Amino acid sequence: MHRPQVRSATEQELGRLLAYIADRADEARRTGATRPVVDELLVLLLLDAGLRAREVSALTIGDVLAGDGLAGLRVRRADGATERMVEVPQHVGRALARFIRFHRPAARSTEPLLLSERRTRLGYMSLYSKIRRLGREAGVTNLSPGTLRFAFLRRLYEREQDLRYVQEQAGHACLKTTARYIKALRRSTPDAATLNSPPGVAGPQHAGASQSSSGDGRHNADSPCATCGRPVPAGQSARIDSGQRLCPSCLRDLRRRR
Repeated sequence: MHRPQVRSATEQELGRLLAYIADRADEARRTGATRPVVDELLVLLLLDAGLRAREVSALTIGDVLAGDGLAGLRVRRADGATERMVEVPQHVGRALARFIRFHRPAARSTEPLLLSERRTRLGYMSLYSKIRRLGREAGVTNLSPGTLRFAFLRRLYEREQDLRYVQEQAGHACLKTTARYIKALRRSTPDAATLNSPPGVAGPQHAGASQSSSGDGRHNADSPCATCGRPVPAGQSARIDSGQRLCPSCLRDLRRRR
């Protein structure tokens, strides 16, 4: 049986990487540069949305579904057909919307989301090289797109303890594949992690949340809706693919936009 070869980054390494790309992207936004902003978006899509490198490369402008604090991505197969819909955390959605607004304002919906320096679709090898370079510059050895995606899967499982949910978010065709990855990741990484925490945010819950969770992912106490912030009684919230909890009203709005 094939066993995944996993190079798992520590949370200290990931924190160093996130701080490095955020600093460069902030400076680029002040000066009007683009490449560091693209680099930041690449890392967020791999680490905080869990996409494969080829899925990031295949994204078009029209695959980004964003608005009113919620965001999603239409993930495509190699032949261009839609494979699945993925909800993404709010900070990733904001980064996507801001990138399109300021760096691709005239792009058509069918155009690639991310472009190379030659203004063509950012291919896998270019993406891989960028991640390796960012790792070296941030002091993270042997960083790859797979390293970031594996970290996402580990974080997601540590938070939710729900193998089927991890399978759906990862886009694995077989549950056994997900189980092998999780087993390998848990062996290789001693430290637990939190899911989808933007730089400077620690802990498994959103700021201000007061909630507890059972092993099957159901919340046993009131928790705020991730979009509108209103408290939602236990049992009435719904979890979307990013792990966020929505109230029934915000969930209906999200489904209508789809």
